[in-house]
Amino acid sequence: LRFPISFQTKELPVDNAGLPVIEWGPFHPLLPQPVKFRVCIKDEIIEDIAIETGYNYRGIEALCSGKKPEDALEMMERTSELNGFPLGFAFAAAVEQIHGVQVPERAQWLRMFLMEMTFLHAGLQSLNHIAQSLGLLACSARLFRLSGLYQEAAALICESPQFSGLLEFGGLSRDISRETLFAVNAIVQEMGKELQELRNRWASTASIKKRLYGTGKIISDHALMMTGRPCRAAGLQEDLRSLSALPWHKLSYEVPVANGSDCFARAMLMIDDALLSLDLIDQITVEVPKGSVKTAFRADGSGEALVCEPEACGGMAVRVRLE
Repeated sequence: LRFPISFQTKELPVDNAGLPVIEWGPFHPLLPQPVKFRVCIKDEIIEDIAIETGYNYRGIEALCSGKKPEDALEMMERTSELNGFPLGFAFAAAVEQIHGVQVPERAQWLRMFLMEMTFLHAGLQSLNHIAQSLGLLACSARLFRLSGLYQEAAALICESPQFSGLLEFGGLSRDISRETLFAVNAIVQEMGKELQELRNRWASTASIKKRLYGTGKIISDHALMMTGRPCRAAGLQEDLRSLSALPWHKLSYEVPVANGSDCFARAMLMIDDALLSLDLIDQITVEVPKGSVKTAFRADGSGEALVCEPEACGGMAVRVRLE
């Protein structure tokens, strides 16, 4: 995500300790990112950071209010390049819950497959950004190649690497054959060895550890209010998949957790999360059941539902009220 900076012509404000403060976040109501950082710096090093969320959260709600569910679903899928499918799925799950729709088991497993593919894609993109920021051009080139493998695999499923148009209320718009799943899995599993080598290199390179160790620390009180890697990097256990309507509980996995609550811990978790997605994709490919991928659906009900689902960077809660 890219955030506009508030450039000030006067001297920077200071906190109680006399450290300069930079406020960083979207200040215009049309900007989509609902987050604001208040950063205290000393000699170009971040000493403390406070994060505020929620003050700009109603943009998507305003855009979707008054729309038909199908139109809102399409809008949800287009809100994020990396998280469009998880957000669309959470919205669809809420609408299905309101209508009491039972989604076929195969469709649920395929949705889970597409979610893990999305998580993998987001992890590769984020790791590439880190590599570029650290000036690791060779690592960036390798990650760019892995992203190319993802694009090759995703193209076997859908024209869009975000899988736009596959999701429908009651299931999926079309089936994904067993042969396609195995072909996709064969391509993405090629990433495993390189990702593990990347992790070992970053963990053993003094210059990388010097840049990331102790940088961007998040105190426990703030980590408790967060989800995803900022939470788990502080040593806090969190399994967002266990909250999902999807059958992740039928798979064998362990969510990685780290200590340090700094940039190094979060970067290592980013690689661990990508490796976890590869493992789960492999399990789903083998275990996905046969059957239909869609239940007949008609949007003719009213009600309200709140669903909690994982997304690429943490967790999200989506509340839908339908009339």
